[in-house]
Amino acid sequence: AGDGIVLSIDYSPALTDPSSVEFTKAFEAKYGGTPTIYHANGYDSVIFLGAALEKVIAGGAKPDRENLLKAMAEVVQ
Repeated sequence: AGDGIVLSIDYSPALTDPSSVEFTKAFEAKYGGTPTIYHANGYDSVIFLGAALEKVIAGGAKPDRENLLKAMAEVVQ
């Protein structure tokens, strides 16, 4: 029932992995506050969609729904 579902992991500013620390520091520097899970999920979504769009364009395909969905499936693998 969960096949094909893509989720980002829960975020907390207390996480100590390098990407979380980098995200937290950059967010705090730019916006002057502590990011929430909603900020992190929004960031992850844009990065994910951007990677899929870059894949479509690099392959010379039209960035339509079908090609973006296919690229999104490839990006997460």
